[in-house]
Amino acid sequence: TGTNQYVCSNSVSILVVVNNPISVSAYNEPVVDIKIYPNPTSGQITVEINNPVQSDLSIEIRNITGQKIYSKVFITQCIIEQIDLSNFSDGIYTVTLITNDLTKTDKLILSK
Repeated sequence: TGTNQYVCSNSVSILVVVNNPISVSAYNEPVVDIKIYPNPTSGQITVEINNPVQSDLSIEIRNITGQKIYSKVFITQCIIEQIDLSNFSDGIYTVTLITNDLTKTDKLILSK
């Protein structure tokens, strides 16, 4: 190996002292957990939501063209919702969870 004029030959050490440590989790936002099953589905789905913060929460389901086919608002932390999609055409749908601080979208496949 060789050296050239750009190689640093000196090193510097830095000591960091933390007087009042705070847990990193204190800065993390609560995570909303959502489960949609079965996926793919033949019509009936279950949506389970665990929202650690008591806040308004809504579920929207849209078809591939963006048309809203289902919408419901909840004011609770834990939701288990049965939704019947058997009257709708086979295809790809989006299920969107909306809270004050979060919008999360998952794909759902309807195949009868």
